Amino acid sequence: MVFFDEAHEYMSEAFGERMEARIRLMRHEGTSYVFASQDVQSIPSGVSRFLGTRFVFDLGTRDNVQGLEQVAPEFRGYRLTGIQPGRCYVQATASIGNLFSRPREIRVRPRATQHGGRSQIFTEGHEQ
Repeated sequence: MVFFDEAHEYMSEAFGERMEARIRLMRHEGTSYVFASQDVQSIPSGVSRFLGTRFVFDLGTRDNVQGLEQVAPEFRGYRLTGIQPGRCYVQATASIGNLFSRPREIRVRPRATQHGGRSQIFTEGHEQ
């Protein structure tokens, strides 16, 4: 599995073309790619068409919502700003029984790291 965190910081059309070729080659080897971005429109269309599962946390602005709706119309009509911490929407192009064919709100565990990567310590549900 290959993660691209803050992908909007370095994605370009040229990089996207190289990534698209790599994804085509490596998906047959069982390699998965994760693109994390606050700016959906920064992910080149050649790459975004391979994204089979989307986890959507608070998008923050209407522009970000519109960008997501352009590449994933399944999210139209959902409130995608102001999503509370610990919650997100999940949508997948393939899931058992098509459970996630439409976005579903789910609970996720609290963040375990601080900005900069420093770990937080949790004991009995309380942060230390």
